[in-house]
Amino acid sequence: MQLAYDPALPSTLFTRLKTVTVTIGLLVGFLLLQGCEELGLKDEKKRRPPLPEPEPQPPVVVVTPQANYPIINRLFFEATRLPNEPDPLTQTYSVDVRQLSVLRQSAGQPAEAFAPLIPLGNRRFTQSYVLIEENDRFFLGDPTTTELKQLTSFSEPACGTNGAATDRRLLTDGLGFADSTLIVRYGSPEECTAGTAAFAKLPLTASPLNLPEPATTLEFFGKPLNALDGSILGYFLKSGATLELFDKAGTLVRSFPVDPSIDLEAAVGPAIAYGEDLLLSVAGTLYQAPPSAFVDPALEPVVLATLSVPELDERVQHLQNTNLYYLDGAVLRVVRLADQQVETVADLSSFGSIRPSLQASSSYLWAATQAGELLRVEPETMTVTSVMSGLSTSNAFLAGTNVIFASIETPPAAIVLPQDSLTVPLCSPAEAGCFENARWLFFDHYREDGLTQLPVLLQGFGTTTETLVDGATVITNKPAYVDTAQGRFFNASQLTQFDLASGNKIVKFSSGLPGETQVQALSVIEQDFGLIQYVGQPDNPASLPDLVRINIGSRAGLATVGTTGNLAERVLSRSQN
Repeated sequence: MQLAYDPALPSTLFTRLKTVTVTIGLLVGFLLLQGCEELGLKDEKKRRPPLPEPEPQPPVVVVTPQANYPIINRLFFEATRLPNEPDPLTQTYSVDVRQLSVLRQSAGQPAEAFAPLIPLGNRRFTQSYVLIEENDRFFLGDPTTTELKQLTSFSEPACGTNGAATDRRLLTDGLGFADSTLIVRYGSPEECTAGTAAFAKLPLTASPLNLPEPATTLEFFGKPLNALDGSILGYFLKSGATLELFDKAGTLVRSFPVDPSIDLEAAVGPAIAYGEDLLLSVAGTLYQAPPSAFVDPALEPVVLATLSVPELDERVQHLQNTNLYYLDGAVLRVVRLADQQVETVADLSSFGSIRPSLQASSSYLWAATQAGELLRVEPETMTVTSVMSGLSTSNAFLAGTNVIFASIETPPAAIVLPQDSLTVPLCSPAEAGCFENARWLFFDHYREDGLTQLPVLLQGFGTTTETLVDGATVITNKPAYVDTAQGRFFNASQLTQFDLASGNKIVKFSSGLPGETQVQALSVIEQDFGLIQYVGQPDNPASLPDLVRINIGSRAGLATVGTTGNLAERVLSRSQN
């Protein structure tokens, strides 16, 4: 949650420095030449021309605090050897994103890895670093190198089996890798079971010789409240029907009544930066205040709205200039932040149950029903229009600047719809903007200028092959897709990258996915590189998942991640949409 970052600043500073350098050089040359001329002339009245007026300088631009984005040389993934055996072995691997060489990073012992979300600045993130636990030792995987860095060993085992996710976390007090700390719960099996295990923390910059320091219950269980520069101001902690907010020193500042049946994540929403303030939903109320005011008992955050839900997920709210739009259940509301007034934009309940997703193009807001209707909302006139039906149950739609990308469930089709159009293009007869036997893949794209989404079209095609068997030719016809008990599989899939703003094609990859495949998961794309997890053989439920590396900067950007042996491969980071 940072102030707005101006990507043009570095080039602006360079231009200004270059201009000043050239100006000074010309001025010095002029003075030297003028002095030489005066030495040879008798006209003492000759005067130098006046110096030019200095050019007005542009105002100073405040740059949002940010950490450097790592160079992506390798992507990490997890694989289980002999997954169908009684005692499978899970290990960590990495692939060189350019040479495609695969390296097993963990030793011969069972290991577990996770890719924590590390903030780098305003809407800038990375999940390219991984933490690997093996035999109560923790290692750091760095995307720039093949070498693992051992952080430390514990005298007692970490709680959980191979470090279950509930027994470790990464806490970032600031921005980036250097401000991130691993926190672990460890102790004897009896202490782990009884909940009396100790907490320890270790910075990611630590060496194997650094001993862990004690961590607090707040640091391990609490949900951090961060300032605009990423630093931690305090922690939320839930106890039964009470949600408590502590400052960083552990002093209780505020208490909120909350439904005892929900967990901490469901009681506190993600904060949105608005100028120097935070917009934060807590225990059924939406607040606005400077970050420090939330942990100052002498100050009261401004109540903007009372909600019908405990918190607003990031997917159901959209900040547009001075207006915060949000889905409060099935009701679309807006907070006019300039005067802190709440208005109802539209009650969508007449269309049925609403999916928890609110998106925006340049002119409209978009939502979808659980039954698969796509709804367009004109925010000024508050007009709601049902644009299409039959949306897929997952990865249904993505709003770009001027277009909407939508996946139709049956028959499978991928649509590119101009935002002002109420006529959905058809695939039969073929019309522009409709791709039959297809679906959209929506990647989360971590870039230098912030998080965005990347739409990629996956389209299946029918094939005919001839095989010689015992002297006879056998012809095999495969349709473009097939539905099975394990889901839908597309045949001979081709992938094409599209522009989020315009809906135009950017590049069609020269190769696709092999045979009949089903995409199971998408990693995030770190700058240009990501992984696609897929499974083949629709007639074989025991088929193991494989990976493909995607490089969005190259037409030849799809390549199989080659591993040996009977491995079930899995991505570590996942795109959310």
